[in-house]
Formats: sequence, structure tokens, C-alpha cells
Amino acid sequence: MSPASAASWMPGDLEAIRIALGITATRPAVEAINRAMLQLELDYPDAIATARGLLDQIGLLDARLLTLTPEDHQGWNEQERKGPLPGSSAASGIAPASQVDVVHYATELLQVEERLVSQRPLSQADALSRQREGLCDQLLLILPALRPWSRDTNGGLPAYTTTLLRG
Repeated sequence: MSPASAASWMPGDLEAIRIALGITATRPAVEAINRAMLQLELDYPDAIATARGLLDQIGLLDARLLTLTPEDHQGWNEQERKGPLPGSSAASGIAPASQVDVVHYATELLQVEERLVSQRPLSQADALSRQREGLCDQLLLILPALRPWSRDTNGGLPAYTTTLLRG
């Protein structure tokens, strides 16, 4: 990579910034992104390479998030066990010797059915999303003028991930 290319934006960078930060595809928002990019190019051209690196990492995380299965989104585990009650004669393998012994106690009382539901520390989807949020925060440190436009300050509105059509 030559020094001249490191200090300038690539054609798809504006769209990558818009998607990474969840900025809507409106004219004022796109103009704000363009102004922020031009300002960075004028004031701190060396930071453009860092911003492009962050955009590449965010793009890779987005691709990984799209390939996750429903199990990767679950933040909990569930386990079931059915068997003899621990410590009972059935657990030790001792069965009643005769039918008369069976009448004296019900063997189903020696069975236990357990269901364990536990919280995982973090699902894979949550871990990737947190990593993506950290990268977006770093990008906003480089392009602070875009913070009001980012999805974090839009009151929880969904991110816009479709590409902007130019015509």
C-alpha cells in the first residue's frame, strides 16, 4: 500500500461507514458522513488507514454474525436427566429379590427426573455483537461528528443494512 493510498478514502468507504454505524440512508445523513470523511482527510490523513482497518474488521464480524445458527444465539443451556435416585438401592444395582418385595415399595419412587437450565456466560452472537460494538466505538472516536447519526443515539431504531443506490 502506497502512502498516497493510505491517506485517502476508497470508493466504498462511505457505504461501509453508513452500514457499520447503522446510519439511515437519507440525504442529510450521507452528507454528514461525507463531511466527516473530508474533515478527517484534511485534518488527520494518517487516521484513514486505521478507520479503513476498523471497517474491514466490522465487515468480517457482520459476515460471521450472518452465518450463526439459532443455537449460537441462545444464551442458556438445558440438560435433562432421568434415572435412579442417587443413593437408592436402584442406583447401586440392587433390585428387589421377589415380587413380594416389589409390592412393599414402588420402584418408580426410586427414579428421579431432573431438568437443569443454566445461563451461559455469553452466547457466540452476543460475544460477536459486543466485539462489533467496541469496533464501532473506536470508529466513532476517529469520526466523532457521526455520533449523533449512529444507531446508538437513534433511540434504539434498527440498523439499516441495505446498500444505498445511486443513480
